[in-house]
Amino acid sequence: MTRKTGERRESVLREEIPEQHLSETSPPPKGRGKKTAPPLSPEERLAIYAEERRAALEALGVAASLARFDTGTSRLEDLRAILKETENRANMLVRFKALTFYLVDESDSSFYQAYCSNLLWERFFEEELQPLIDDRTFAWAISRERCVIVSSKKRTERMLLHVLATPSRTRGMFVAVLDQDKKTIRDHSLSLLSVVMFTAAAALESFFLYKNVRELNAKLVSHIQHLETTEKELARYRNRLEEEVGERTVELQKTNRRLREEIRQHQETERSLAESRERFRALVENSSDVVWEMDGEGRFTYVSPKLEELLGISPEKVLGMRFYDTFDCGEEERERFRIGLEEIKKRGDPFTRVECAWRAADGRRFFFEASGQPFFDEGGTLAGYRGVSRDVTEAKSTLEQMAFQATHDPLTSLPNRALFADRLDMALALARRKDELVAVFFLDLDGFKTVNDSLGHDVGDRLLVSVANRLREQIRDMDTVSRMGGDEFTFIFPGVHDRAETARIAERILAAVAEEIRLESEESAPPLDISVTASIGIAVFPWDGEDVQTLMKRADAALYRAKVLGRNAYRFWNAQDTEVFGEIVDDAMMRKRLEEHLQETREFLDAVINAVGHPIFMKNEERRYVLANDTYCRWIGRPREEILGKLPEDLFSAEDAAAFSRTDLRVLETGESITAEEKIAVKTGANGKPRTVLISKSPYTDAKGRRYVVGSILDITGRKAAEYLLSLGEHNFRAIFDQAANPMVILDPEGHFLAVNSATLRNLGYTREEFLRLTPRDLVPEGHHCLSPENLAVVCTKGSLTYETVQRRRDGTLVPVETHAARIVFDGRPAVLALNRFLKEDGDRNET
Repeated sequence: MTRKTGERRESVLREEIPEQHLSETSPPPKGRGKKTAPPLSPEERLAIYAEERRAALEALGVAASLARFDTGTSRLEDLRAILKETENRANMLVRFKALTFYLVDESDSSFYQAYCSNLLWERFFEEELQPLIDDRTFAWAISRERCVIVSSKKRTERMLLHVLATPSRTRGMFVAVLDQDKKTIRDHSLSLLSVVMFTAAAALESFFLYKNVRELNAKLVSHIQHLETTEKELARYRNRLEEEVGERTVELQKTNRRLREEIRQHQETERSLAESRERFRALVENSSDVVWEMDGEGRFTYVSPKLEELLGISPEKVLGMRFYDTFDCGEEERERFRIGLEEIKKRGDPFTRVECAWRAADGRRFFFEASGQPFFDEGGTLAGYRGVSRDVTEAKSTLEQMAFQATHDPLTSLPNRALFADRLDMALALARRKDELVAVFFLDLDGFKTVNDSLGHDVGDRLLVSVANRLREQIRDMDTVSRMGGDEFTFIFPGVHDRAETARIAERILAAVAEEIRLESEESAPPLDISVTASIGIAVFPWDGEDVQTLMKRADAALYRAKVLGRNAYRFWNAQDTEVFGEIVDDAMMRKRLEEHLQETREFLDAVINAVGHPIFMKNEERRYVLANDTYCRWIGRPREEILGKLPEDLFSAEDAAAFSRTDLRVLETGESITAEEKIAVKTGANGKPRTVLISKSPYTDAKGRRYVVGSILDITGRKAAEYLLSLGEHNFRAIFDQAANPMVILDPEGHFLAVNSATLRNLGYTREEFLRLTPRDLVPEGHHCLSPENLAVVCTKGSLTYETVQRRRDGTLVPVETHAARIVFDGRPAVLALNRFLKEDGDRNET
């Protein structure tokens, strides 16, 4: 309060107290023979004291009303009522087994348990309190000012902590034991729980403020009682003086001295009352809220200095202005405020949490919640309102930010899946009314996983942000681009005219994504130039679907087809796009996993087959080649593209083709494995002369019942076939397996080694007998992956598995390896073939 305002308020108080009550009693005259005014009688002095008491009480009432705010007195009488209400609101958001409130003791700043929802848990919370304070978990929760989830001391429970704080101080800590898994708690439930805790903290602030006010009132009552005691003493003296006036004239001076002492005590009482008024004024002026008073016309008659602290506006500038004229709003909204205030004044009702905006002196916009209580004159007529306005700008901003985060991707700030579905639903409804088309795009980055794995997730995130910014530039204001998760983006293009326009949009987006992206690196590292492409699937309303789910599924199916057919392309949906290997696949994630699984299996099989030093081939029932390893391609002198899909007659002479195909039908019909000696002329032979070879063939039937012939070739020119047959044993696979350049082992589903090739023994330093007595766990240090029974079960179920681990050599040294495992049939029984690629120290694959 400024000096000028203080003087105005003092003048008002002085007008309310008669002037003669403020003057002191004149001292008795001194000296003899001088004429002095007759002394006041005891009745007159008592009247003066009574009038002074009434004026003091009225002034005290004015000061007390200035500190009144909109919180029900009944609510502030019971602390447990506030805590119980907070418990009810918290349980509406998150399930708890039990919860408690620790409040701060203002005398020593320690925490004490003020409330526990379940007495059976009270000891548990007391045992957890000191460890949470000692390891600074409480301090961490206070600094975060939001929900913190930690484990209990014995890690048997999950506990949620939230500070009870207002802008001015920390009131306590909310501690609860979760009754549900953290993953099942929705992100917005924790945010709303924070709002509940801050509201509870404000209520506690009001409770303790009201408690302090009650204590001050008790002191005031004590002073009043002391004044009443003084009045009784004066009455007793007056009666005694009336009875002894004639008899005790000589004692008048003694009586006067006693009266002067009592007057001094009364003056001390007045000073005490003035100090009380000053304390109330300090409470008002130092309140975190703006305290105000307005008259019956709605004009401000008092505004606390907090207004200038918050907005930079002097309280004197708003005095005399109407309540609603100070708001930063349009005329229509101001008129609604005026009408609402008039209705409240007619009824004489209080008002609570009226939100209004003020414009600060520096141009910033602040939001306040105003609450007021009416006061009336002696005739019962409404004299005005007194109340408080609380700054809720930060809380309002937090709520708006929470609403934004609930509907937008945190990394790219693009709309998320929920907002995308809502906008698509609205776009479809509008398109139905206007009979328009709506194009739905499903975009996925090609090769993003490689960037993420090789350069790190930080680079991947920055790449996604850069791509998202480019995608924003390619759409209109009426269009929508959103991030569905990972490297998947979706688009809504309402009002497209035909497929040609849609195709042009897709081509423009693909071209924008394909442009090289420069990512600035931290510190002095050079920037990264990264190039990625994208694939797009398109579904058009109403041709490809009439609801959100159908359009998204079909755009996703079209995207999958675009990836399968070459990537860096777009494709419109058609009925064939939902068929993958003869089966209908609706779920996008299932299709992605299938593609990744097939890619891993394909890479594994290629590595195994190409590692074998013998020519290997595979033919279908029509005798057409469906597989040929690198050695086979070199052996016949043709690239793989000229072999796959061809018949033997297309590659060899009629005689040699007959030799290659002579036993195919026998293998397919009988299911037997055959090894035969043939003479064949191939380009690798000198001058095309015939070569003597062993052709070994085995049958293979896939999951759909399609039959194949798998064969391998051993060139034995100049040697006896019998010798090679002896070396091959009963199955030629053993020879191929043992001669492979890459380390390989075969295990049964229980984890016992069935076979190990020479490359493995050379790399690890074991003999064959020593190795076959080991288990997979013996070769791997504790804490690293191995071919455990659990992982073998995964291989037998899914068909393959790839992981990186560390293997221990016989001399104890450790070497990093990458293991590829696949399901096979060995000696007529289910088994697992594992191929190990030894890695260099820096993690790159050894190209041996």
